[in-house]
Formats: sequence, C-alpha cells, structure tokens
Amino acid sequence: MLRIHNVKIGLHQKEYKKVISQTLNIREKEIVSVKLVKKSVDARHQRICFICSFDFEVKDEQKVLQNYSRVRQVNILDIPTPKHTQHYVVVGQGLVGMLCAYILSQHHQKVTVIEQGLPFEERLKQPLTYDNLCFGEGGSSLFLQEQWLLGKNQPIIRFIIDLLMECGISSEVVNLSKFYLSHRDIILVLRFLKEQMKAQDVRFCYQSQCIDFDNTDEPYVKILHEGKEEIITCDDIIFAHGQYNKETMTLLEKHHMTFDKKSDSFGLVLRVLQEDVNAYQYGEHHHSLPPADYTYHNRKLQISLQNLYPYSQVLSQEGLHMINDETSPYVHYQLMIHHDFSENDNMTFNTRPDELGVQSVEDFLLGKESSKDKLLENEYLCDYTKLLPKECVQRLQTAFDEEAFQQRAMIVGITSHQSIRIQKDAENTNSLQHIHVIGKGTGYHKNTMSALCDGIQCAIDVLKGE
Repeated sequence: MLRIHNVKIGLHQKEYKKVISQTLNIREKEIVSVKLVKKSVDARHQRICFICSFDFEVKDEQKVLQNYSRVRQVNILDIPTPKHTQHYVVVGQGLVGMLCAYILSQHHQKVTVIEQGLPFEERLKQPLTYDNLCFGEGGSSLFLQEQWLLGKNQPIIRFIIDLLMECGISSEVVNLSKFYLSHRDIILVLRFLKEQMKAQDVRFCYQSQCIDFDNTDEPYVKILHEGKEEIITCDDIIFAHGQYNKETMTLLEKHHMTFDKKSDSFGLVLRVLQEDVNAYQYGEHHHSLPPADYTYHNRKLQISLQNLYPYSQVLSQEGLHMINDETSPYVHYQLMIHHDFSENDNMTFNTRPDELGVQSVEDFLLGKESSKDKLLENEYLCDYTKLLPKECVQRLQTAFDEEAFQQRAMIVGITSHQSIRIQKDAENTNSLQHIHVIGKGTGYHKNTMSALCDGIQCAIDVLKGE
C-alpha cells in the first residue's frame, strides 16, 4: 500500500483513480484501488478546493516509489500477541480507556474496567444533564489527524480511522483532517467496543470508585461499590481518567507521582451562528462545505480563539458543559488569554448555576449590558466587563477584530484552565512501576486523536512487556 499527500481536487471530484492517474502520470488500469484517508478545505484563495491524502495500490509499487518522491510506503500497525496472559485493570470508561482495554482483550489478556458512573446504556434513558454527561459521551470531541498522519503515529491513526468506520461512523466524517464525533457517534463506538469486549469476558465494574491501589510486587486496586470495598489483584493498572479528575490526581499524588503546573489560562465562551462562521471563512461556497473550524492565535498578545463544538448547545447545570446537538444552529468557541491568578482576582464565575449569563460581543466591546430580546430560554443578562479584572477585559476586547465575532456572537460564560502535567523521566515514562496513565489526564494531549494514540501505544507497550 502506498500513500500520497497534498493532492488538490475540486469540491465535487469523486473519481479518485482518475486523480491519482493524473497526479502521477500513470495509467488508470495500473491502479488496483484508491482510498481517501484525509480531506481538508483550502479556503486561502478565491477558488476553494480540497487538499487530500490517498492510500492506493498499484501493480508495480517499487517502480512508483522510485519515480515519485511524493509517494511513501504505508506502515501497518503491528500489535504483538504475548505468550502469557496478564491481568490489567483499566480505570475509566471514556474513549481512551475503552480503546486501550479493547486492544488488550482482543489479544487474549484478562481485563477489568472500573467506572465511577452508570453504564452508558442506562444513562441514555436519563435526561442529558451535566451529572449524566461524562466520559466524552456528549460528543464533539476534536479528532485532529493533520500532523499525526505525517509522524510516527501514522499506523495508529490509520488503525483508529478504520476502527471508527467499522463502528459505523461515516467515511465522509472521519476522512476530514479535523472532525468531530456527535453524541450519537460516540455511543456507536462505545457500544461496538463493549460488545467486542464482553465476548472476551471483560469484567465491567460500574458505580465503582477507585479509592486506593498498590503498585509493589503484588499490585491491586481497591474499589468502593455501594458502600462495600473490594480488592482486585492484577499485574498492571492503567488510569484513563479525564483532564480534570481531581480525585484520581490526588490518589496518584498520594503514591508519590509528581506533577508540573505549567500555566493558567482564562477566557470567555462564545456562542456564534455556524452559518456566520462558514460564510466568513468560505464565502459563497459555504452551503456545500463541512462546518468551518476557524481559529485564531496571537502569540505576542497570548490570545487564542478555538473552535470547541460545532452544532452544539450548552448544559448550564454545574457550570459550562457542552454537548453536540445536530439540530442546533450554533458553534461554541473559547477565547483564551494566559493569566496568572492572584488572591486579588475576586471573580464570580457563575452565581446562577441553572442559567447562563449572556452578553453580546457588541455590547461587551461597548461596556454595557445587552437587551432582553437577545436572550434564549434559561438565560439572564450579565455584564462581563464588570465581572472580570480590568486588565483581562482590555486584553479580551482586543481579540474581537474578526467580523464573524462582532455582529451576532454572544458571550455565554467564563472558562478557566490550569495546565498540569505528569512528570516523566528520560525514557518518557512516569515514576511508578506497574502504573500507566494515559489520555488527557496526563496533561500532554489537547485533542482526542492524540489521546487515543497514547492509549493504543500504552496497550502495545504492555503487550510487548515494556
């Protein structure tokens, strides 16, 4: 199998054999098969096109490799099957934890998955509130393939894409260089993985909190389920917790795992009509293209504008938490600045947790409260220029220089992040034997694709005995 990158095609071009034939100047009958593996929109010029990567087979691969420097051999992911069976406990049933546990179970290892919440099948029957929205099931997680397809994780990326399509996700979605999975898509993936794992006798422990562990010569995990403690002996423990799971981080610290605090960032959550962003980025072609993911970074001012969730709504209970909603016309952004918080920064982030404080960007720039006709259900008027430190307001106001974010955009809340990373040694591992921490909980992964690569690499490493 061969791969070629950076191939320009028209917006309606579907004859991929013809594209490869014309790009490499070889006859179509010499091409056995062609598969689109990545597609991104190039809107830098007046004539918008797609930039694509293709995997293809030809009758004489060596000849093509010798004649065309743009073409590379595709590496296939090699996952070893060990001679002996080990027992692995995976703490966390998010996408990363489930995928890691899936690979281990498919290679004849004993696996136990511990999850603090209810099974997702039961949560689906309940209202979609914040308390019932965990484990990435809200959808809209960012899967960014672009830089990973060119690097060492190329075989892992291909494995993930193929698995997502096997779960029932459309190739039209996963072949985009940046794509988002909806709430429905996430459930499809989790259901597929769980069915495959149950066939391998994987044990799932729900409503079970990991309260302690031992990582000496006889490792075990202590869980609390319905008020009763249970000890689960194992060979290795894999923590696949989320980025802000304080209980797990506290437990790891108790066992002398060290963390580095990097920096604080703080900003606003914006609600924008997806149609406005599409029209701003794509112009007249915006109706026939995927959702635009406009982003903005200014290193000098330390400001970033990041697309969070296309076609989404906000769940306001217990703070700002968003889910994918394909019927919603909105996209949500976060406008972030770096800010070292001090005791003098007396900010109230959300005084009415069941409602959203709202202010139009236009009124934020003018320093006045918005009118009531701009409110949606469960919203109240809020003047963010009075809630935030003056220096923060001034810096945030300088970022609103883009037309798409000045007219109908609304500020719907405040967000803050404290970046914490696990300290790693020279061999890129943490300091605790028999313990593996994967995914966004490590502090090293900004998007879901990167976190999934980490989970798969962890499974491969433990299968190799590393």
